[in-house]
Order: sequence, then C-alpha cells, then structure tokens
Amino acid sequence: MTNRPPRAIVVGVDALSAKLLYRLAGEGCLPHVAQLMSRGAALHAMSCIPAYTPTNWATLTTGAWPGTHGAGLWHDVTVSDPPGRRPISTFDSRALTAETIWDSAERQGLTSLIIAYPGSYPSRLERSMIVAPLPEGLLSWDLLPGAEYGVGVRRPGAVELKLEPAVRWRGAPPGSLQTTIVVKEAGPRQAEAVGAVEDGAAPAAHDKALSQGLALRLLLPRGASGYERAALFDAAGSEAPAADIRPGEWSPWLIRDFPTDAGSRPASVRFKLLELAPDATRLRLLRSAVYPTTGFTHPPELSPELIRSAGPYFEHAAMAHHVDFATYEESVYDEMEYQVDWHVRVAEHLLATRGWDLFYNHWHFPDTVQHHFMSQADPDSPHYDRAHADRYLGVLRRSYELSDRLLGGLMRLAGPETHVALVSDHGNASNKHVCHLERRLRETGLLRRAGDADDDPIDWPNTLAYPFGGFMVNVNLRGREAHGSVDPAQHERVVHQIIDALLDWKTDDGLRPVALALRKEDAPLIGYWGERTGDVVFIYNAGFAWGHPGAGASAAPAPPGANHGPQVPTAKTALSSNLAVWVIAGPGIKPGYTRDMSRIGPARLIDFVPTLCQALGIAPPAQCQGAVEYDIFDR
Repeated sequence: MTNRPPRAIVVGVDALSAKLLYRLAGEGCLPHVAQLMSRGAALHAMSCIPAYTPTNWATLTTGAWPGTHGAGLWHDVTVSDPPGRRPISTFDSRALTAETIWDSAERQGLTSLIIAYPGSYPSRLERSMIVAPLPEGLLSWDLLPGAEYGVGVRRPGAVELKLEPAVRWRGAPPGSLQTTIVVKEAGPRQAEAVGAVEDGAAPAAHDKALSQGLALRLLLPRGASGYERAALFDAAGSEAPAADIRPGEWSPWLIRDFPTDAGSRPASVRFKLLELAPDATRLRLLRSAVYPTTGFTHPPELSPELIRSAGPYFEHAAMAHHVDFATYEESVYDEMEYQVDWHVRVAEHLLATRGWDLFYNHWHFPDTVQHHFMSQADPDSPHYDRAHADRYLGVLRRSYELSDRLLGGLMRLAGPETHVALVSDHGNASNKHVCHLERRLRETGLLRRAGDADDDPIDWPNTLAYPFGGFMVNVNLRGREAHGSVDPAQHERVVHQIIDALLDWKTDDGLRPVALALRKEDAPLIGYWGERTGDVVFIYNAGFAWGHPGAGASAAPAPPGANHGPQVPTAKTALSSNLAVWVIAGPGIKPGYTRDMSRIGPARLIDFVPTLCQALGIAPPAQCQGAVEYDIFDR
C-alpha cells in the first residue's frame, strides 16, 4: 500500500431501493451493508425528477440541480436544436455543464479513481484516473454483446453450429468433430434493452460493429465415453488449443485482434460450455461480450496494466437481458461476481501502486434485474406471482448480495479515517399502467398524424405540441421549431392546453396518470431551467410508466415490469420504493443513525456532495446547490 490512505470511498450501485435494501440487511443476508449502517447513518434519499440514470449520477457528483448540471435528459437535446444536429449522451462529460466533486477535489490537491461512472469521460482531469467509463450510455465500449452457439438448440437468438468430422487435426482421436465459430455482429444490440426499455432512452448509435468477425475453430475430441470436452483453436491443425473446457466451465480469457469496421482492435472474449451431450446431438456454448483491452482508461497506459493485474473487463453479462433469464441465471451470476471483484481488484491495485484519495464507481446490474423481476415478487403488483414469489425475490436478493460483496471488498481498502458511502441513483417500483404520451396529445387534438397509425408522418402544420425528452412537451412554435405552426402570441394558451390534457388524463378505471405538470417558468420548483427544459415538464404518478397500450389507447394495464424514471421519486409499494439509498460512515458521522422521515423527511441526492465535502473538510464543486444534511453528524 502507499502511505496515503483513501479519504473517501463512494460505492455507487444502480437502482438499489432503500426499502428493499434495509429489509434484506435486516434479514442478515447483507452483512457489509449492515456493518456500514451500524457504523454510520442510513437514509432514504429522494432522486431529482425524473429518476433517470444519467440525471441522478450527475447529481451525485455535482450537487447541482438538473437545470444546472445539464443531464436532465438522456441526450443533450435543446428546444432550439437546428435540424440535423446529433446530440451526445449525457453520460458524456462534455454534456455536463457543472463542475464535479472530482474537479473540485483535484484542484485541492486530491486524486480520484473513477470506475464505470457516467459523466466522467472524456476526462476533464489531469492527475486522476478513469477506468471503463460510459460516455455513450450504458453500452459504451463493448464491441459485441454476448451470444450463444449451439447444436440441437432452438433458442431465440442462438447461432446454430454445424458439426462435421474433424480432418487435418494432429492427434485428434478418430470420430472427433469440428466446426467454426465466427465472433461477429449477430443481432440487435443490447442498447435496446439497456436504455430504451429501461428508462425511455433512445438506443445509442454504434459504428464499431464486427461485421467481418473473428473465426475460431472448435474441436470436440471423442473419448471413451463419447464427447466430454470442447477445445478452441485459432486455426485448424494448431498444436495447442487456446482453451480446453468441460461442461460448466469457463475458458480462460482470449485476447485477440478483432477486425472492427473502424480497423483491427485488441479485445477479450471467453466461452462457457453450458452443455455437451455424449453423442454431440446437443451442444450449447456461451460467449461473453467482447471488450477492448486498450484505450478504456485515462491515462491510456493504465489499460494494459489493469489487464495484467485485474484481468479483462466487460460492461454486461452475456445473457442478462435475455427473455429466458432462468436458462442463463448461474452464468450471469458468474459474470457479475467476476465484474464486482474486478472493480475491487482495480481499486486495490491502483491504491497500492499510484494512490488515490477519492473513489467513485457505478455498478449497474441490480437495475436490470429489478426491471424484469420485481413486479412478480411484489404483492402490490397486478403481476404478483404468489406461487413463485419467493423465486423472484431470490433473484432480487442475489443481485443485492452481489452489491454487498462489492461494498465489502471496497471497505477492506478503508483506513480508520476513511469515509465510506453506499449510494444509488434511484430505487424501483412495479408498473401498474403504461401510458403513451403522444396518443394523449393526439386524442386531445394537440398533435396530428397523416393517418391513424403511430408511425404515420406527423402533420406538422396542424400540430400544436409534441413530446420532448420523455417527460416534457414542447409547443410547436413558429420561429423556433423548423416545422413550427403556433404563433408566438398563442404560446401561453397552448401551454395551458397541454397542462389540461395531462392533468385531465384518466384511465378507464378513473386513475390519474400524471402527478404534476408545470410550465417551464414554474419548473425551477423541481430544479429545471435553461435551454434543455421543455415548455411543459411533468411526471407520472406511482405505478405509471411509458409503454405501448394496445388498440390505440393512451393508457392501459401494464405488462410485468418495474420502472423508476417515469414515476415520482416517492413511489412505493409493499416490496420496494423509488427512493434511493444513502448510507455513510466515517469520522464525525453518527453511528447507527436513521432519520425519522415523518419529522424531517427523506434525504435528497442533491445534498450528498455538499455533505460529503463537509465530512472531508474540502470545498464543494463550484456550482454545488445542495445543502449539508447536518443531522447525520455527531456534534
């Protein structure tokens, strides 16, 4: 270790629900969370509206409102964008319009280590280190998502392999079989699940596809009891296999030059032999995501150093978003355990070799699990599965246990004067209804299309308003929009029409989808202003999410699922809530403190940075607007 112990370790886990976390900690399955709570303060925390991923991770580093830090939407779109402008993701540091705690800390002589954190890259720092960042969104650096290859497998998306007798293989037993595996783009990118489905984000554009692919040769040697293992070679006839695996095993990491559309790039991949029948009539081989082994750090020379010390990385498990999750569940947990430990290995290595004062990371997996499985485990959900609720709760529990493993690994790096915090950007709550904003604007005459279908062209000359950024609506204003139709003198009138359309919206059973709708002039009430704020800002009530109701309806009962971004941050159910997690321990923090929310209310994520800076005795970021939560201090 260096002679400089860390000043603060901030463990960021996406979508940890305060209600569910504290329940599981109380049940004894999260020992490190329980230990941190006993040593410090545990608070329910309210996200900024909306409870989007980029919005609130930016809040947790700037201490600023979305109107100031600029990440209120998933992309840096503005109301007056010229035609053809391609906005960048608000995971990109260039989209942030406020200073971060890392900027402020470095100016005060401290060094930060940042792993997989939105808004950290391209680097605005000189001495600090950034590892595996996410500048394009939740899918940024993976060259390819994972895939399954098979023989005798009829699973959606699986790549069918054709086995043939092995020829020209030195030493291969008689009856051995061979085939070729081509690692290349094979279907829709994960962005459709990691973003668009989760939070209403548009899928990111990717221009790095492996359309040519990398070919590997697969040999199934025949043994005395049939086919028992699989060997991977770079070419037929190679003397030594690159990997030799048996059912249930992962291969070693293979680092190869992959021919991307932008040129050859070294990247890592590994395989797991899921199944191999003795007669080879069934073969299932899982391939990990393909992730580069260079260029994923700042400074760049860290990349090969971390490959040697911590191993290769990947952004998502191979099959975490597959509809048949149960088939791949143990493999997903294998990969997520590796990923959690990788964060810890990197932090430990760089603390020992280079030193850092402030650590921030972001780990996303629990959000993915909750989107897909929370509603089946939640007694308040219309999709509660009484017979299998324990099974679904078990899936959630395992993701929280992995979060506890991450926390525990990083807590081992803390010295007696180190502040350690566990935070999330939001929680999650089960969906009860799905809403289609554009259909609501159409049924109230504010938006028109050339026909009745959702994909018919918009009739702009007869359209008064249109959706903007998921939770905003703009007036189609003449002189501002290229297709504007509303005279500026009628702007205020149309704004009120939009608000009426939102607040008068009801489901067939009389429920109101929208919790609040504000004019842009009133949006500072929830932290919004500036050119990235629409003419009307609104948020849905608890249980309501965006989606595609059938038969032209604007609102309808939801399919199974849970969300955070559409719903008010205070949404709660019997199982969970949309309130985020904030647990912090260290010098000056009250041990075992919990807040009486009926008397003081929840903490706010905007207050985390100024409170942490107060604990560390450093100046907060320049545009910090939050307050210090003084009740957690032992004074």
